[in-house]
Amino acid sequence: MSLGEIADILAGPAGNRGWAQVVAHRIETLGAQIEQMETARDFLRHVLAHHPDAAPDGCAHYEGILRHPGWPG
Repeated sequence: MSLGEIADILAGPAGNRGWAQVVAHRIETLGAQIEQMETARDFLRHVLAHHPDAAPDGCAHYEGILRHPGWPG
């Protein structure tokens, strides 16, 4: 969050810019980040649980996780 966005939020309704829009956008951004982090967590859990002794290359579940639209990489 930028300093300008923080200033808009702190100014509240009396500010020049739409503080509610800044907050709504930030909530949306956080939701996307949470989804990406949950996908990364699922990926790591799968690797740990199912591939402790070998690379997961070729595993359909593993490769499906990598193609997931929420994957951060």
